[in-house]
Amino acid sequence: MRRIYHKLSRISGMFLGFGTACAGASNVDMSIDPGLFQAEKPPENGQLSSGLDMSLRNQLMALDLGYDFEVKMDDEQTATDDNTYQKLGATLRSKPLDRLLGVNTRVQANSLFTTATGGYNHRLVPGFSRRVLDLATLDVNYQYQLNRPNTDAVLQEKQGYSFGLKGSLQGGRLKWSGKYSIDDTYRDSSLLTQSSETYRFQSDYELLPQMQLQLSSALTNKTEFRNANELNFLQTQYGAGLKWMPSEQYSLDFKVNQTGLSHTGEETLLRSGTVSWFPRQDMSLSLNYGDQLVEGAPGVLFNTRFLLDRF
Repeated sequence: MRRIYHKLSRISGMFLGFGTACAGASNVDMSIDPGLFQAEKPPENGQLSSGLDMSLRNQLMALDLGYDFEVKMDDEQTATDDNTYQKLGATLRSKPLDRLLGVNTRVQANSLFTTATGGYNHRLVPGFSRRVLDLATLDVNYQYQLNRPNTDAVLQEKQGYSFGLKGSLQGGRLKWSGKYSIDDTYRDSSLLTQSSETYRFQSDYELLPQMQLQLSSALTNKTEFRNANELNFLQTQYGAGLKWMPSEQYSLDFKVNQTGLSHTGEETLLRSGTVSWFPRQDMSLSLNYGDQLVEGAPGVLFNTRFLLDRF
């Protein structure tokens, strides 16, 4: 049965900025952008979200911090700790380090906390990017992840690397990107439980002004270690999508994705789409459909967004 869910989206605005002079150093620019609940009463089968974004800038570094608090409502309009999540995120960049190494460096970190179970998921991704012969951009990342769904679960550790290339052809009408990644998952930081190797490719082609055709594919070789046995299988993913913005007030986005598993022969076809309307510069409305949009079931999601500082 198709359900309609309403989401209280974050309202960005109430922008506060100020500069603080450090003794014997350059100025530090700081900005704070708080997210607010859109309404006092939660809607039916809805979700409340709020957050706080903060940025710090000086001549040595640029640091972006974000905090999000989410509460999902059940069918009885009840919000419990089981449906309460907190997210923390940070991105660090340094221009002096970029000039020294001749690359664009960054460090990204994020954490997800589940209130009821005491679970967490921490992720750290340092990396760099640079131009290659003025033809493409090379992107290299290392990933380290710690995941424990609840306090009684076994701690899982994940480590991996990724190498990506992206560029454009035909004067920018054709944009492409490819990525190779490899990672290992451990239990209790010592027992190897899974290894995977993935190849991804995506292209965006401009059919007409404001209309793009998107094609994507991914091949993943996985090996799962269970006691003394090894399970090897191939996962394939193919996708196609169409983006069209006939005017500044409307946009459409439709996608179809197919996933297949070699060891079971299972194939899954998922469809999704979004229709957006921008009646004013400070307001946007969108209607989303997906075969697995809400808890693995088909659903429709209505989103609204307001920018208070533009009213």
